[in-house]
Amino acid sequence: MNKRNLKLAKFFLKIFEFNEKKHIRKSLNSLPMNAGLCLMDIGAAEGIEKRWEAFSFDLNYYGFEPDKRSFDKLKPNKEFKSFKIFQTALWSEDKEIEIFLCKDPLTSSFYKPNRDLLDKFPIPNRFDIEGSAVFNAKKIDNLQINNPHFIKIDIQGGELEVLKGAKKNLKKTLGLELEVEFIKMYESQPLFGDVCKFLEDFDLEFIDFVGTRRWLRKEHLDIGQYIFADALFLKSPEKVLNKDSSLEDILNYLKILLVYRRFDLLEKSIELMDDELKSALNKFLKSIKPLKKNFNRIHFLNKFLTKFFRFFGVNYKSHLIY
Repeated sequence: MNKRNLKLAKFFLKIFEFNEKKHIRKSLNSLPMNAGLCLMDIGAAEGIEKRWEAFSFDLNYYGFEPDKRSFDKLKPNKEFKSFKIFQTALWSEDKEIEIFLCKDPLTSSFYKPNRDLLDKFPIPNRFDIEGSAVFNAKKIDNLQINNPHFIKIDIQGGELEVLKGAKKNLKKTLGLELEVEFIKMYESQPLFGDVCKFLEDFDLEFIDFVGTRRWLRKEHLDIGQYIFADALFLKSPEKVLNKDSSLEDILNYLKILLVYRRFDLLEKSIELMDDELKSALNKFLKSIKPLKKNFNRIHFLNKFLTKFFRFFGVNYKSHLIY
């Protein structure tokens, strides 16, 4: 990088420099005292999602990873309010299930890889089955975990089966992040539409894809054909801000909205609060303003880049946010 470009890079870094972690901690510490947010991470290989790391000091974390190859790499983390990892498989009922162990542990699944599809794309050998293992799977509803506020599931096509074993908990769960597929990476697996239909009965609305994966036939550049995505589902503010919701649930709902930068839903939640609760949250509402300002700054940059990309063709746009 030449000196001119280096100066330009430093200029933009100075403009957009922002300590998110500091402001997040300040925001959460301004909330009334509470027991923390309960996060279930099902398919915990490689640890907690990056977007949740800054919130770890407030989390009661429960991770589930049955594959020993991935489980052995997970270490206790002192930054969490509480932290537990289980080498346990979860499913729609308490029963033995067989998991196909693929060459890449992150591709192992209850379902067999769909090689008719996968062989069309690069590095299909990571889906080679090297063996299998039988696990005594459990239902979420039968675990001794009280009211998981948020559930993240990434288990290569088995997400819907796990949700079927969580019907009691889903009535109270505030949100989900699920890996969903648009075409069958695995034989007989459910797809995105099946998951959406199931969650309708629990008032969990599809909000956004917070991460997408697209493949080209010759290489992985995250452009090309949509294959799978990370989908965010949330209860609406109208469902959470009602007379039956506890203060604990409301506070943790606000935290989840902050994790995913859903400032429109945050504002709607505040609008639905009574004056007493708004007053109790006054410091929180002030402390999230820098986070919203930073989000809007990134959104502005995103729109600017899209206008710039349009010079190269009408099909081009920027996707800086999610």
